[in-house]
Amino acid sequence: MRLFIAIALSREIGNTLDGVIRKLRSCCESGRCVRASNLHLTLAFLGETAPERVAQVREAMDRAAVPP
Repeated sequence: MRLFIAIALSREIGNTLDGVIRKLRSCCESGRCVRASNLHLTLAFLGETAPERVAQVREAMDRAAVPP
């Protein structure tokens, strides 16, 4: 299982970025664009993680969580 830690973007920011992506798409030779609902800010990519470690990762993230 591939895990990453990310911040979800607000709908407003996602929609704004989606507009920028649509404009840039015509300039790109390759690559793929994601829907606004899938946009996020990745903080850390943990890579392949054994399923039995997922609970530990979640607990660590819960301990590190701060209010928005």
